[in-house]
Amino acid sequence: MNKQDDNKDFEIEFIEYGLIDEEEKVEDKIEDNSTDEREIKEDEEEKFDLKKEIFSWIAMFAIAIGIAYVISNFILINAYVPTGSMENTIPKKSRLIGLRLSYTFSEPERGDIIIFKNPDNPNENYVKRIIGLPEETVILKNNQVYVYSSDGTLKYGPLSEPYLQDRTWMSADEEYEFHIPKDRYLVLGDNRNNSADARTWYRNKGDVEEIYIHKDKILAQGLFIYWSSFKIFDDVEYN
Repeated sequence: MNKQDDNKDFEIEFIEYGLIDEEEKVEDKIEDNSTDEREIKEDEEEKFDLKKEIFSWIAMFAIAIGIAYVISNFILINAYVPTGSMENTIPKKSRLIGLRLSYTFSEPERGDIIIFKNPDNPNENYVKRIIGLPEETVILKNNQVYVYSSDGTLKYGPLSEPYLQDRTWMSADEEYEFHIPKDRYLVLGDNRNNSADARTWYRNKGDVEEIYIHKDKILAQGLFIYWSSFKIFDDVEYN
């Protein structure tokens, strides 16, 4: 091979190397462009995901508020008892939970602890125990409760009341006779010496239907106290 042929080979190799460099540059540019596009797309996806996350939290918060509202207004009631009128069953300054749906498909029963609107002040809620049922006559005398049916038959006399705070809660000459109208209930506190109840309303108004609690004014049946102690209310069996 002569010198001229060597020069030609060198030129060909040089040209090939030049072409390879150009192709690598083009590929690098394509790869750079692809990388930039991916980064832009990832940034957009991150922004979109952030909006989606914020929206999901707002939706969850709104649903939680809605559920709490339904439970509080239609299912359960959270009541505060500031006085000792229901001691020892419910200590002073207790908090209790009541079920609003208790009397949707059933009637209140004697011995139930109920949360209801105060007959003298509808803006206040009271907690007392049902003692008399609709169309019964209830007589209080000598610290005892006597329950008569609508035909005058003695149903309970005296009524056993294991929940009472004190056994002496009437003066010697004190006596009440309640004639309970239809769909209304007679309520008394368990701490009879410190309770504003049917006796108080009777003294102020006489034996009128306003001193009895209409079923529509009953907000809930008390289930249990959770503060400052925990206690589930037992069903009462009367002899």
